Amino acid sequence: MTLESLDRLMVEGHRVSGAHVRTRPGELAEFQRRVKRTPIIATCSSRQAMLDGFRRTFAENLMIMRSVNLIFATILSLGVIYNCARITLAERSRELATMRVLGFTKREVAWVLWGELGVLVLAAVPVGLVIGYFLCVLTSSSLDTETHRFPVVIRRATFAYAATVVLLTAIGSAWIVRLRLDRLDLMAVLKSRE
Repeated sequence: MTLESLDRLMVEGHRVSGAHVRTRPGELAEFQRRVKRTPIIATCSSRQAMLDGFRRTFAENLMIMRSVNLIFATILSLGVIYNCARITLAERSRELATMRVLGFTKREVAWVLWGELGVLVLAAVPVGLVIGYFLCVLTSSSLDTETHRFPVVIRRATFAYAATVVLLTAIGSAWIVRLRLDRLDLMAVLKSRE
Protein backbone atom coordinates (compact mmCIF):
# COMPACT_ATOMS: atom_id res chain seq x y z
CA MET A 1 0.00 0.00 0.00
CA THR A 2 1.28 3.42 -0.80
CA LEU A 3 1.65 6.05 1.91
CA GLU A 4 -1.03 8.22 0.30
CA SER A 5 -3.53 5.33 0.29
CA LEU A 6 -2.78 4.61 3.94
CA ASP A 7 -3.31 8.28 4.85
CA ARG A 8 -6.72 8.27 3.10
CA LEU A 9 -7.74 5.01 4.81
CA MET A 10 -6.73 6.19 8.31
CA VAL A 11 -8.31 9.64 7.78
CA GLU A 12 -5.46 11.21 9.72
CA GLY A 13 -3.71 13.18 7.04
CA HIS A 14 -0.07 12.77 6.18
CA ARG A 15 1.64 11.21 9.22
CA VAL A 16 4.62 9.02 9.85
CA SER A 17 4.52 6.86 12.99
CA GLY A 18 8.20 6.22 13.28
CA ALA A 19 11.62 6.46 11.73
CA HIS A 20 14.86 4.66 12.36
CA VAL A 21 17.76 7.07 12.22
CA ARG A 22 21.45 6.33 12.36
CA THR A 23 23.72 9.06 13.71
CA ARG A 24 27.44 9.44 13.55
CA PRO A 25 29.38 8.81 16.75
CA GLY A 26 29.18 11.84 19.05
CA GLU A 27 26.17 13.44 17.30
CA LEU A 28 23.39 11.64 19.19
CA ALA A 29 23.08 14.28 21.92
CA GLU A 30 22.72 17.13 19.39
CA PHE A 31 20.19 15.10 17.38
CA GLN A 32 18.10 14.46 20.51
CA ARG A 33 18.17 18.18 21.44
CA ARG A 34 16.86 19.11 17.99
CA VAL A 35 14.16 16.44 18.14
CA LYS A 36 12.97 17.72 21.52
CA ARG A 37 12.61 21.24 20.05
CA THR A 38 10.50 19.91 17.17
CA PRO A 39 6.83 19.92 18.34
CA ILE A 40 5.55 17.49 15.71
CA ILE A 41 7.81 14.67 16.98
CA ALA A 42 6.40 13.01 20.10
CA THR A 43 9.35 10.93 21.32
CA CYS A 44 12.88 10.00 20.52
CA SER A 45 14.62 6.99 21.98
CA SER A 46 18.05 5.54 21.62
CA ARG A 47 18.49 1.82 21.16
CA GLN A 48 21.62 1.89 23.32
CA ALA A 49 19.83 3.82 26.08
CA MET A 50 17.00 1.28 26.05
CA LEU A 51 19.48 -1.60 26.25
CA ASP A 52 21.38 0.11 29.07
CA GLY A 53 18.13 0.71 30.97
CA PHE A 54 17.03 -2.90 30.48
CA ARG A 55 20.41 -4.21 31.66
CA ARG A 56 20.40 -1.91 34.69
CA THR A 57 16.86 -2.93 35.71
CA PHE A 58 17.62 -6.60 35.11
CA ALA A 59 20.83 -6.37 37.15
CA GLU A 60 19.00 -4.71 40.06
CA ASN A 61 16.27 -7.36 40.08
CA LEU A 62 18.84 -10.11 39.74
CA MET A 63 20.79 -8.73 42.70
CA ILE A 64 17.64 -8.73 44.85
CA MET A 65 16.90 -12.34 43.89
CA ARG A 66 20.50 -13.38 44.55
CA SER A 67 20.38 -11.75 47.99
CA VAL A 68 17.12 -13.50 48.89
CA ASN A 69 18.46 -16.85 47.65
CA LEU A 70 21.69 -16.31 49.57
CA ILE A 71 19.83 -15.63 52.80
CA PHE A 72 17.66 -18.72 52.38
CA ALA A 73 20.66 -20.88 51.46
CA THR A 74 22.59 -19.68 54.51
CA ILE A 75 19.67 -20.36 56.84
CA LEU A 76 19.12 -23.78 55.26
CA SER A 77 22.82 -24.60 55.57
CA LEU A 78 22.89 -23.55 59.21
CA GLY A 79 19.76 -25.57 59.96
CA VAL A 80 21.00 -28.75 58.28
CA ILE A 81 24.49 -28.64 59.79
CA TYR A 82 23.25 -27.70 63.27
CA ASN A 83 20.66 -30.47 63.14
CA CYS A 84 23.33 -32.96 62.05
CA ALA A 85 25.57 -31.87 64.93
CA ARG A 86 22.74 -32.19 67.46
CA ILE A 87 21.83 -35.65 66.18
CA THR A 88 25.49 -36.69 66.39
CA LEU A 89 25.64 -35.38 69.97
CA ALA A 90 22.45 -37.24 70.88
CA GLU A 91 23.70 -40.48 69.33
CA ARG A 92 27.18 -40.22 70.85
CA SER A 93 26.31 -38.70 74.21
CA ARG A 94 26.85 -41.99 76.06
CA GLU A 95 30.30 -42.52 74.51
CA LEU A 96 31.26 -38.89 75.04
CA ALA A 97 30.13 -38.99 78.67
CA THR A 98 32.11 -42.18 79.16
CA MET A 99 35.19 -40.45 77.80
CA ARG A 100 34.66 -37.59 80.30
CA VAL A 101 34.35 -40.06 83.19
CA LEU A 102 37.54 -41.78 82.04
CA GLY A 103 39.44 -38.48 82.38
CA PHE A 104 39.28 -36.81 78.98
CA THR A 105 38.93 -33.02 79.14
CA LYS A 106 35.92 -31.21 77.76
CA ARG A 107 38.08 -29.93 74.92
CA GLU A 108 39.32 -33.40 73.97
CA VAL A 109 35.80 -34.75 73.95
CA ALA A 110 34.67 -31.78 71.86
CA TRP A 111 37.42 -32.51 69.33
CA VAL A 112 36.03 -36.03 68.87
CA LEU A 113 32.62 -34.58 68.09
CA TRP A 114 34.10 -31.82 65.92
CA GLY A 115 36.20 -34.35 64.03
CA GLU A 116 33.15 -36.36 63.05
CA LEU A 117 31.25 -33.22 62.05
CA GLY A 118 34.29 -31.94 60.13
CA VAL A 119 34.67 -35.17 58.15
CA LEU A 120 30.97 -35.05 57.21
CA VAL A 121 31.13 -31.41 56.13
CA LEU A 122 34.39 -31.78 54.18
CA ALA A 123 33.00 -34.82 52.37
CA ALA A 124 29.70 -33.07 51.64
CA VAL A 125 31.08 -29.77 50.26
CA PRO A 126 32.48 -31.12 46.94
CA VAL A 127 29.41 -33.26 46.37
CA GLY A 128 27.17 -30.28 47.12
CA LEU A 129 29.08 -28.05 44.70
CA VAL A 130 28.70 -30.59 41.89
CA ILE A 131 25.00 -31.10 42.61
CA GLY A 132 24.52 -27.32 42.79
CA TYR A 133 26.17 -26.85 39.41
CA PHE A 134 23.92 -29.41 37.76
CA LEU A 135 20.85 -27.87 39.41
CA CYS A 136 21.87 -24.53 37.86
CA VAL A 137 22.22 -26.17 34.44
CA LEU A 138 18.82 -27.84 34.84
CA THR A 139 17.16 -24.59 35.94
CA SER A 140 18.75 -22.66 33.09
CA SER A 141 17.67 -25.18 30.48
CA SER A 142 14.11 -25.20 31.82
CA LEU A 143 13.94 -21.38 31.49
CA ASP A 144 15.18 -21.31 27.87
CA THR A 145 12.54 -20.03 25.48
CA GLU A 146 12.58 -18.61 21.98
CA THR A 147 12.90 -15.08 23.34
CA HIS A 148 15.14 -15.57 26.39
CA ARG A 149 18.24 -17.59 27.09
CA PHE A 150 19.96 -17.74 30.47
CA PRO A 151 23.47 -19.11 30.12
CA VAL A 152 25.03 -20.83 33.11
CA VAL A 153 27.93 -18.70 34.29
CA ILE A 154 29.39 -19.80 37.60
CA ARG A 155 32.71 -18.34 38.63
CA ARG A 156 35.24 -19.95 40.92
CA ALA A 157 34.49 -17.22 43.44
CA THR A 158 30.89 -18.48 43.61
CA PHE A 159 32.06 -21.98 44.51
CA ALA A 160 34.51 -20.53 47.04
CA TYR A 161 31.77 -18.38 48.56
CA ALA A 162 29.37 -21.32 48.86
CA ALA A 163 32.04 -23.52 50.46
CA THR A 164 32.98 -20.69 52.85
CA VAL A 165 29.36 -20.21 53.95
CA VAL A 166 29.02 -23.94 54.63
CA LEU A 167 32.31 -24.07 56.54
CA LEU A 168 31.43 -21.00 58.63
CA THR A 169 28.00 -22.36 59.48
CA ALA A 170 29.65 -25.67 60.41
CA ILE A 171 32.05 -23.85 62.75
CA GLY A 172 29.17 -21.91 64.29
CA SER A 173 27.13 -25.07 64.74
CA ALA A 174 30.13 -26.85 66.26
CA TRP A 175 30.58 -24.13 68.86
CA ILE A 176 26.87 -24.19 69.75
CA VAL A 177 26.98 -27.98 70.13
CA ARG A 178 30.17 -27.60 72.20
CA LEU A 179 28.20 -25.49 74.67
CA ARG A 180 25.57 -28.24 74.88
CA LEU A 181 28.34 -30.81 75.30
CA ASP A 182 29.83 -28.85 78.20
CA ARG A 183 26.45 -28.95 79.96
CA LEU A 184 26.08 -32.70 79.42
CA ASP A 185 24.93 -34.38 82.66
CA LEU A 186 27.41 -37.24 82.94
CA MET A 187 25.46 -39.20 85.55
CA ALA A 188 22.14 -39.01 83.72
CA VAL A 189 23.71 -40.06 80.43
CA LEU A 190 25.58 -42.99 81.98
CA LYS A 191 22.49 -44.19 83.87
CA SER A 192 20.26 -44.21 80.79
CA ARG A 193 19.80 -47.56 79.09
CA GLU A 194 19.54 -47.93 75.37
